[in-house]
Amino acid sequence: MKLASRAWTGNRFCAVAEPHLVALQRRTGETVHLGILSGAEVVYLDKIEAQGAIRMHSQIGNASPVYCTGVGKAALAALPDALTRAIVDAIDFRRFTDRTIADPDRLWAEVEDVRRTGNAFDREEHEAGIVCVAAPIHSADRRFVAGVSGTGPAFRVDGAALEGWAPLLRRTAAAIMDDMGTKLGPRG
Repeated sequence: MKLASRAWTGNRFCAVAEPHLVALQRRTGETVHLGILSGAEVVYLDKIEAQGAIRMHSQIGNASPVYCTGVGKAALAALPDALTRAIVDAIDFRRFTDRTIADPDRLWAEVEDVRRTGNAFDREEHEAGIVCVAAPIHSADRRFVAGVSGTGPAFRVDGAALEGWAPLLRRTAAAIMDDMGTKLGPRG
């Protein structure tokens, strides 16, 4: 299932997004990811590492499940209900930690919350000790293109810090989208 056009998810997209990712990493001091949806997974297109001793295991090109990652939940929330439901129904839920969402109804409730707030959270759901907040990047016609996230170790990024990053993630996503329209033109 291809949900983002090739022109928008290739090198040009990353080149336009990267200055915003770097600025976000400098503001948060933690790792920043850019990811796209591929079926029931998120594939990371870009990553700006934190400078601290503790770093994320994620790698550009690797995939993670949508149901327990910030970018994945942001993607699910940005899709039409029928497509979100089809993806959720196809998921073989697996627990990565004791906090992993392993129930479709609970995931659907979280998707609704993301739609209401504009941010998705991963509170040690994919990896113990790692937290994340993400926001969807939409095209001019409101289609999901990608997601951006700020990720860090829970001992450095407490709940208040994570909530504090939420507006910053939404602004970063909007700035990337504005630059996409200016530098690459409207999505066709």
